[in-house]
Amino acid sequence: MKKQIFHLFLGLLPAFAILTGCSEDKTKGSSIGPTNMESVSILPNMAEVSKATTSNAVNADDPTMSSAETRSTHVMTVALGSGSDAMQATYIYNGGKWIPENQPVTFPDNKRQPIEINLKKSGTITQDGSAQGLIDADELTWSRSNQVPIRDLANVPMTHVKTMVEFELGTLQATEVSIGSIKAYHVENGNKWQAIIEPQTESFTVSVTVNGSVSTAEVKESDSPTDGVFKANYRYTVPLVLNGTELKLGTIGVGSWIEGAGGTAEGVTPTRYTLTGLENQEIEIYLAGNATPTTVTLDQNGSTSQPTGAPVGIVEKIVYNGNEYLIGREESGEIKLKIVGGAVVLRDADADGFIPVNTLAELRLIDTDDASRGNKYLQESNIDLMNLEWTPISKMNGTYDGGNYSLSNLNVSLGKGNAGLFAENAGTIKNVVIESASALNGEWHAGFICGENKGTIESCVNNASITDGGVNTLGGICGYNNSGIIKNCKNTGTLVIENRVPSDATGGICGYGSKGEIIGCINTGKIDGKPKNTGGIIGSADQVSIADCANIGELILPWGAGDNNGGICGKTSGAMTITRCYNTGTVIVDGSQAGGICGQLSGEGIITACYNAGKVGAKWNSGGIAGQSTDAQIIACYNTGLVEGQTNGWVGAGGICGYHKGTITACYNTGDVIGDSAIGAITGEHNSGNVSYCFWSNDIDGINPNDGGTSTGNAKFGGSNWPSSSLDAAWQTTAENPDAYWKTLGSSGGSYPVLAWE
Repeated sequence: MKKQIFHLFLGLLPAFAILTGCSEDKTKGSSIGPTNMESVSILPNMAEVSKATTSNAVNADDPTMSSAETRSTHVMTVALGSGSDAMQATYIYNGGKWIPENQPVTFPDNKRQPIEINLKKSGTITQDGSAQGLIDADELTWSRSNQVPIRDLANVPMTHVKTMVEFELGTLQATEVSIGSIKAYHVENGNKWQAIIEPQTESFTVSVTVNGSVSTAEVKESDSPTDGVFKANYRYTVPLVLNGTELKLGTIGVGSWIEGAGGTAEGVTPTRYTLTGLENQEIEIYLAGNATPTTVTLDQNGSTSQPTGAPVGIVEKIVYNGNEYLIGREESGEIKLKIVGGAVVLRDADADGFIPVNTLAELRLIDTDDASRGNKYLQESNIDLMNLEWTPISKMNGTYDGGNYSLSNLNVSLGKGNAGLFAENAGTIKNVVIESASALNGEWHAGFICGENKGTIESCVNNASITDGGVNTLGGICGYNNSGIIKNCKNTGTLVIENRVPSDATGGICGYGSKGEIIGCINTGKIDGKPKNTGGIIGSADQVSIADCANIGELILPWGAGDNNGGICGKTSGAMTITRCYNTGTVIVDGSQAGGICGQLSGEGIITACYNAGKVGAKWNSGGIAGQSTDAQIIACYNTGLVEGQTNGWVGAGGICGYHKGTITACYNTGDVIGDSAIGAITGEHNSGNVSYCFWSNDIDGINPNDGGTSTGNAKFGGSNWPSSSLDAAWQTTAENPDAYWKTLGSSGGSYPVLAWE
């Protein structure tokens, strides 16, 4: 794989500005970030990244929140990529920064890769009751499943791999508190003791020594407020009282290790409810699946905290005076509503004009009228749609910023119109994360973000999987891109079409596109079942511009599925372009037209500067770049994957194109091509047109002449047979021509040519 070297630097910029690539973006969660396929310089030094805090507030009583100097004997490892691309480097503390022990980790140029940073003490760890012993037992980590190379990486909000247990002894004067062989640390500013245990621990015994006498208490899994276990990155507060020689356990509280004792652990306990308009009123809080409410009284500001010992879970609704307000929130953070005349209304916009949304009730208000559909909204927490029947928001004309918080349990099963969180987008939807879904059915087009896009969708992620969905099109992000823009989006969910008849096009990002652009998107999800016109990025495209996209997902379609299966696009029509894209996923159809980049390339379509490294196969017409190319162009592309014709008799299998009637220029193939007949290292069946200055490295004949067409300057690699920029303009490198497609042309007996964007 072609790579450009990058070095890792963790500086001092705000984390949200780094992860989103824009300091003015109002996102609050993680983002896959922009990919503009340009060189990125990341320096080799690492600044302080030893605090597991996302704010300036540090608990002075907790040694694990102290400065990086306390971890100066720790080691930081940075791991990037997976499989053959896996790389790792070690960083040590020196002069206030973490610096590479040997060589820094190197980044593949502009290709999303999983990245993980881990900071821990090496060797045997002993919690001896000292502050340093507590720090040494702590371990911090930060990871992203597919991180885009970015200009800087700073203030990474690392989380604790293990669990903090904090014992509160009240007035009890102890000389030692321990869990087995672990000696807890006595916090100087209070009568509490801290110890670190392994995550997912179900039970343990705590011992307290007072005046030389040891008393013990068993902490059972039933005592844990978090599903019977003690979870990583949480701080559990364990009250202990000594009656004579009997040590009794109080109600265990749970908070965030980040915020200190009494803070909020995400998904466990809310800090507050704030219901403007219900000041001094009694309300009932119902959890999902629990018919018995918790009753609380709001104060003069309309606020209250969750009572200690109350059940925890997903807040389904709040009830007051017979009115029900749907919430759909994990009990974390602050749940806010504004109520006027007994009804929920939108809260006031912030200084930038964004109206906050943190409940299901508020989300539903976006579709009240034309004015509501034209506003700007900012999601400020994870929202659980609770598998309730969701009526898609009919149209977004303004802006919806999901803040990179998740929306889970989406259920669109009405079977009317377009299906998705939004039916149609004519504005901007960004930073939305769909975590899960149970149904996505519509009469026309289906996509998890929206059914039809006429505006801009950017930096959105779908992690949900679905079986069937829509009648015409299905996409991980949108069903039908109608002259809109989709950029920097990602799909990881599996898309299954069990009945191909209703499905015209299925794509990891978009089902069908007419004009518009798809930029910097990635699909890692599997596409299965019996769809037709299937692509890792888009299923079928007419006059669409596709750039800087990648497919890693598996597309394997059985007999009975439709034709046209491509790693990037299934089928094209009209004047459209696919450039700077790549596929590493398996693309197989038990029918016609499979291509690493495009299944069927038609009309005035052009593929430039793309490569395929995945296996490609079809019964008829399979190619490393295109399964079939008719009156179209393939320029400056290469294939390293296996291309296989999967039937007896005529198959048409080529390293670049299976069936060809058009133009192929300045391409090469190093992958094997297997088939019964009509196979070639460059084309399987070269019907007509021109194949020029193409190269291959195996023993298969380069171009199957078949019924016509011309071929010029084509040869196997080796000796003097090598692309030369001095002989043909199509092979000029970026060093000689900044607008050319190739960075290097390699050398005989050495490396193969490398595309300019790699």
